Amino acid sequence: MQMPIMLPPISDDDALELRIYLDFAISQIGQPASSTLCRLFHFLQKKCQDIEEERWRNDPRNWGACCKWPYDDDDFPF
Repeated sequence: MQMPIMLPPISDDDALELRIYLDFAISQIGQPASSTLCRLFHFLQKKCQDIEEERWRNDPRNWGACCKWPYDDDDFPF
């Protein structure tokens, strides 16, 4: 029998902290036997990855971090 569990809303920072606990639990205990719990953990990890990616994209310090231009040693044909 499945019982729906309503989780309270949490902030992005709380979700990222929860991921640390989940990653630690999985590393120490292993993957849960329940496929439903595995899907829940995977869902939470994916949401946390989305939060981290969004923060990285929105941080101006990261803009152009993967591009060497406009350095002098570029190899542009013009």
